[in-house]
Amino acid sequence: AMTLGLVLLGGIYKVFISSTRTYQINEAVSRLQENGRFAIIFLTPEIRQAGYSGCLQDATKFVNTLNNPSSYNLDFKTGLQGFDALGPGLGWSPAADATIVSPLAGSDIITLRGLSAEDGVYLEKLMNDSTADLKVTDGTTNIADDDILLVTDCEAAAVFQVTNYTIANGNVVHNTGTGTPGNAITNLGHAFKPGAEIARIRTSSFFIRTNPNGQPALYRTDYPNIAGMPATFELVEGIENMQIRYGVAANSSKSSPITSYATAAGVADWDSVKSVRIALLVRTLNEINGLDSDTSTYSVNGVDVVAPGDRRLRHVFTTTIGIRNRLP
Repeated sequence: AMTLGLVLLGGIYKVFISSTRTYQINEAVSRLQENGRFAIIFLTPEIRQAGYSGCLQDATKFVNTLNNPSSYNLDFKTGLQGFDALGPGLGWSPAADATIVSPLAGSDIITLRGLSAEDGVYLEKLMNDSTADLKVTDGTTNIADDDILLVTDCEAAAVFQVTNYTIANGNVVHNTGTGTPGNAITNLGHAFKPGAEIARIRTSSFFIRTNPNGQPALYRTDYPNIAGMPATFELVEGIENMQIRYGVAANSSKSSPITSYATAAGVADWDSVKSVRIALLVRTLNEINGLDSDTSTYSVNGVDVVAPGDRRLRHVFTTTIGIRNRLP
């Protein structure tokens, strides 16, 4: 009887261990898939809207009145920019900007610029001339001093910094000589008409970095930062590597088809990029007892990434995103 009891207990124990392991694996896989989907969901609309400046069609009518308009955070004419990881200890090509803090070596970085998703406001009166103040609806609270804004209609677009805003009468002033970065000139290059959209414009970079829990994670950094958020913040943890390829056309014309996909180092003209193929290597957050050590080689957008020999599950998520305002 004792022997039979031990045999039964042993069987029950094996079933329990097997069920526990199956539960752990299923839970880990569900979290892995969830993190991969969330990362793609965060990236897709931002990439799709890269370089968006309202209904403006002629890029030559885009004016940036800020000081140092070609600097990394203020180069709003360049709607999309990438940084190709060259490998551990080798940095990125081109070199990553210093505002991108502690990115993980071996993982690509992508920077997007354009109008933010926040609600814009609209011009109420015709500007007297291209240097005049702008007038929005009385009592509008979407604007504050020092905001960096873009005013745009179908004829022109201009970036400027608010030096003084009066909520009571909706008067938006954009003088020189104050603020950071400040306005270099007051001339917006165009007397904008009623109905022109005014909205915040920002530079956003996405990259992989180790979070406070020691997990690799997808991070975002913004300039100017989103209201109520730090300049750099975590989006999704468990994202181990990101590799990006850019769909490049012969020129920036909307009718020009994509001819090849290249790394950031291979893109000569960012205005000719019409789509982004992004691949993420996602891992489970915890090691799973009973799994073999993972030393597999994962192909992430053509880049071989070797697992470090831990007991985590991994999966590659890949998607291709068209840049809406550059497609026919």
